[in-house]
Amino acid sequence: VVRWRALGATTSRGAAKPRRGGVSLGVTYFLIFLTAGVLLWRGWTYYPLTLDQRPDHPDFRVLRPSGNLGYGYGVAGAFLIFTNLLYLARRKLAGFQLGSMSTWLDLHVLTGLLGAVFVAFHSSFQLRNPIATTTAVSLALAVSTGLVGRFLHAFVPRLDLDHAKRPIAELDKLIP
Repeated sequence: VVRWRALGATTSRGAAKPRRGGVSLGVTYFLIFLTAGVLLWRGWTYYPLTLDQRPDHPDFRVLRPSGNLGYGYGVAGAFLIFTNLLYLARRKLAGFQLGSMSTWLDLHVLTGLLGAVFVAFHSSFQLRNPIATTTAVSLALAVSTGLVGRFLHAFVPRLDLDHAKRPIAELDKLIP
């Protein structure tokens, strides 16, 4: 802890630079809940029905997974999940100036959660075969471990470079 503080890192007990992310995390949750709310409002009378009752519903041809809107939800979800993987590419291209990693992480969280919402609505909340079940379980595991990882990321000490410049300059004098 002493070494971390000497380098200016943030700890839960020390006074250091506050972590950024309150606004972006709030915006992320707002967009996710807004999207889920709009999609749920659109199919409010359709999604609670049993599988036997759904074909008689007026929106069945539109909201079923192969319907125009249901299929569109799947395309949007797949696009967002593939966009989510750009974060991994950005990490590999760390030498290039393509924006801050913090912004890319926020984008990664947003696209991952929104993609999962669209995929859930695409499937009409039904798992009727082993492939759909395996895919849904895999997506749920990925999202839940991502949420846990994002939560734990908030506790990682953050280096404050302004406080680290003096000790680094002293080290440069001793060891050029």
